[in-house]
Amino acid sequence: MKMLKNKKGFTLIEIIVILAVVAILAAVLTPMMLSSIGDAKITAAEADVQTITNAVLAFNKDMKDWPVWAVGTARQSSDTKYDGLHSNEGDTPAVGTGVTIPVSIDYMADHLVTNVQAYPTSGKSKWSGPYLERVRQDPWGDKYYIDVKGLQPANISGFMPAFVVSAGPNKELETVFGQTGPSITIGGDDILFRIK
Repeated sequence: MKMLKNKKGFTLIEIIVILAVVAILAAVLTPMMLSSIGDAKITAAEADVQTITNAVLAFNKDMKDWPVWAVGTARQSSDTKYDGLHSNEGDTPAVGTGVTIPVSIDYMADHLVTNVQAYPTSGKSKWSGPYLERVRQDPWGDKYYIDVKGLQPANISGFMPAFVVSAGPNKELETVFGQTGPSITIGGDDILFRIK
């Protein structure tokens, strides 16, 4: 048998040095990449809450009303109204101290994507949606919420704010619903866009 005398390869020391360099690069680059991913999620949530707000405003422009009604054809002060809307997709986030998710709540897709409420579809005030293609979960896998209590007929002329909110990176809603305004206090790292 013939032996190969001049065959070259990596020595154990060279392999260890290469692995050490790769490990150092990974240790330096990983936090930067994770920070970029976190920033991208925040930017996406900010865009989503603004898009949902624009859909609510488009609904109002067409309907001359707000998406607060349990039955779209029954829209008198005494008729059933919702205090909040939420996305169909996503988990229910934890809630911070003093924060409660409205009990009278409905799917926002039923008002903004489909016309489940049976809002009028003809005349000067008509549902001309869909106003959104779909309502998805926030980048952290939780529901988006709309505080629509300030859009109800009894509250619309007052200072009660209405807003769209995501629980943000910590997955905990910390903004109080039903604030009396005129200013609004945003809790924790919640991502919020004000409707009115």
